[in-house]
Amino acid sequence: MAWWYELRAADNRLVELRRGFASEAEAREAAERALKKMKSVAYPKTETLTVVTGADPEKTKATTDPGD
Repeated sequence: MAWWYELRAADNRLVELRRGFASEAEAREAAERALKKMKSVAYPKTETLTVVTGADPEKTKATTDPGD
């Protein structure tokens, strides 16, 4: 399962999205680093950003039994 994070502004505007993390903890740590970087560089007048994490559902492959 691949985990992702989003940084969202107060008006639910998507600021950043990253995917492909192995665990929720890894996604959250990356989000916190990105949030820290945004606050120090890109957003000198800091707006409130919210961290959202989630997991992509596993894609299941259709399998067929050759004996059928």
